[in-house]
Amino acid sequence: MKKSIFIVIMVLVAGYLVFGSLTLKPAVAAGKITLNLVGYVPKMNLSYRGWIPLFVDKINKRSNGALMINPRGGPEVIAPFDLGKAVSKGTIDMAFVPSGFYSGVVPGADTNRLSPLTVEEERAKGMYKHMRDIHAKAGIYYVGRQQPIRGHYFFVCLRKPVKSKADFKGLKIGGSPSFLAHFKALGATPVKAALKEYYPSVERGVFDGNIVGLNVYVGTGEFEVAPYVIDHFFYKATPTVLMNLEKWNSLPDNLKKLVTEVQIETEKAWPDIFDQETAMYRKKAADGGAKFLKLPPDVAKWYVDTAYSAGWADDAKKYPAASMQKFKEIFGK
Repeated sequence: MKKSIFIVIMVLVAGYLVFGSLTLKPAVAAGKITLNLVGYVPKMNLSYRGWIPLFVDKINKRSNGALMINPRGGPEVIAPFDLGKAVSKGTIDMAFVPSGFYSGVVPGADTNRLSPLTVEEERAKGMYKHMRDIHAKAGIYYVGRQQPIRGHYFFVCLRKPVKSKADFKGLKIGGSPSFLAHFKALGATPVKAALKEYYPSVERGVFDGNIVGLNVYVGTGEFEVAPYVIDHFFYKATPTVLMNLEKWNSLPDNLKKLVTEVQIETEKAWPDIFDQETAMYRKKAADGGAKFLKLPPDVAKWYVDTAYSAGWADDAKKYPAASMQKFKEIFGK
């Protein structure tokens, strides 16, 4: 009798363990989702500190704990040129990084720098869809632009001034692969370089200058060693917000909707923040000794036009023809 009771008890306990554990699973699955994020710049840079409250903090607050994005840091966590691969492989869940830094992972992503459109037009005319299509092939979901601005972002800073086309001959100018064709077309010598190399390389005379944005130029203090700013800006800011595609697909629809809504809100808010910060950075650069150079009109036109003609020609050589044709259709080329 005692043996029978014992057997019954053991069966009941086993049943509880099996079926009870099954009932616990939905509660675990419905818990908080955490996504780790890494950026391409240090935390004190505007691109990091200005964007986190607009995007990350909003999502964390409005998800009511269902989704938490955890900013892990910048280059000290993952090297900027490795971020695209890290998101693709799922080493990190999310990143914000210039598209030119991961062109080997998503061929043609950095063609977004040539866009003549506003971010609203890019969405309406299909650039976002095309970017998502080409990123998906690498296992990445393209969330959107991290730094949409109204005008142009990039400029070249140099150790010595230039005035004529001839002055560019032989200059060594550093930058990521997206910009090297422009430098070569100017008659300069292009040098592939990472952001962290800009200041020390110019200081030591390894190269004569580099391409950069004002926030990075001032943030690194590069005006101390490359004080001559060619005051003719070109190209769009290229940083993009990326998420591992498997992670994106695993999010419930309400959280996908939240991420998309906050991304669009951030795109609307960033241009004003950028314009205010740009005015401040120009003043800081000038106060630090930077000299903003205006080229003669014909030289200025050649300089900027060459950035785009060389950019399109270089991308056409490197990237899939179908993708380039789609970009041209979207951009009205």
